Amino acid sequence: MDCNFHRNNKVITIIFGNKQSEPLVFDFDNDSIDGFCKWNGSDINEFYRILDLFIGIKPSFRTLQITDDEGLWEEYVAQNKPCKVQLRPLVGEKENQLLKKAIENTCVPLDKTEQAVFTALRSIPTAPALCRLIVQDFIKILNLKSQDDFDPEAIVAFTNKLAFANDHLGEAQERIFESQFTSMMLQIWISHAFSYGRHGIISHLPNNIRGLKSSKLAALFGTMSIFLNLHSGVVNGKHAEMNKIAALHYPVGPFGEVQVSGSEKTELEFFVSMMDYLQFKYVGGENINSCI
Repeated sequence: MDCNFHRNNKVITIIFGNKQSEPLVFDFDNDSIDGFCKWNGSDINEFYRILDLFIGIKPSFRTLQITDDEGLWEEYVAQNKPCKVQLRPLVGEKENQLLKKAIENTCVPLDKTEQAVFTALRSIPTAPALCRLIVQDFIKILNLKSQDDFDPEAIVAFTNKLAFANDHLGEAQERIFESQFTSMMLQIWISHAFSYGRHGIISHLPNNIRGLKSSKLAALFGTMSIFLNLHSGVVNGKHAEMNKIAALHYPVGPFGEVQVSGSEKTELEFFVSMMDYLQFKYVGGENINSCI
């Protein structure tokens, strides 16, 4: 890595040779460090060397928390450990019903309500079979009888009632509905179509249950990135593990993005395996009583 080190008492400054990035400053005060920098290099391996530096100094601290907007830290740490997600075949009635429905969908065109939902999505999904199943459950959850029932104001209100992870996501807003819709659809679907461990349906659970909030965020951002072609960085270590199992089977983009594609069976096997790791179990849209 092309860089220079400068030390001044308790401050160590690393100046990068590319002259495009801010200096990385270690300001040691009361046995702690605090600071940030913006890295603008073009070689991702150079960025990994920076992460190696943090890994090297980690044993010297009681705790060392790294916040990375793109989530590369979480992914890099996960790379050096065995993958926690175990790929498995579909099992049980619910999962095989999903596969049957996904195969049937290939012979049936979108109805007008489905078209209205797909039109609101921000991207072309790399896993279209899974995406259509999500859309169909979403329609069922909100009891949308026709395309005229697709009401952005009501969808925003319904999403905000969930309080999915508002301290991380903020509230949904109608004025930016187009940019937030995919996230809102997934928040509604995950909350009402899945249970968490032995605790029950996710929409009924408080976020202070151990592991729930981090699993919800991983399910949301992981599904958007890996299956729906919407990338916004890795949100946490669980999301990094989802990426890791996908990366064992699919090519990885220049900044760690990886997407699952293939047959209906392949899409669903990867998805349910990831949900297993998050302790999420699909219970089905047909069990939902809520509507807007």
